[in-house]
Amino acid sequence: MIKSQKFTNYKGMAESAVNWEHHCSYQLTTKAHFGAHHVIQLPSMLLSYTEREGGMMHEVSSPTDAFSIAVIQRLDDKACFGNMKLHTGDILFFDDSQFYNFMSSSYIKVAIISLPKDKIVPPLKTMFSKKLLGHSIQDTGGILSQILENI
Repeated sequence: MIKSQKFTNYKGMAESAVNWEHHCSYQLTTKAHFGAHHVIQLPSMLLSYTEREGGMMHEVSSPTDAFSIAVIQRLDDKACFGNMKLHTGDILFFDDSQFYNFMSSSYIKVAIISLPKDKIVPPLKTMFSKKLLGHSIQDTGGILSQILENI
């Protein structure tokens, strides 16, 4: 399934986000709920692309029973995810075991890969669970961001 939808309000934002829930959303600027979701759902993964024009705050977690890897492709001002301050080029790792407080003050563009936990081989699953969750690394040279942009 491929879905692409622009939104101009909270209801449209929530409805266009396939397998994602938006809890406790707060609008921080006038265009907080303006943007677009682009989703490619495959049997082995979910690729989500999100653009938001204005600042907002809400709680987020990965889709149910999935690990997610998010790449911050563009960030015009400030944003944070849990206790991490975000920058363009950050790669975040999270799952559905907890909700994270997400806040942005301006335009942000994010690409997210969500992988079902039962499809990940045990050594990789252990690495995700014990070392990567709730952490970020830098997308050196923007390689992952460029690959995701070309899909």
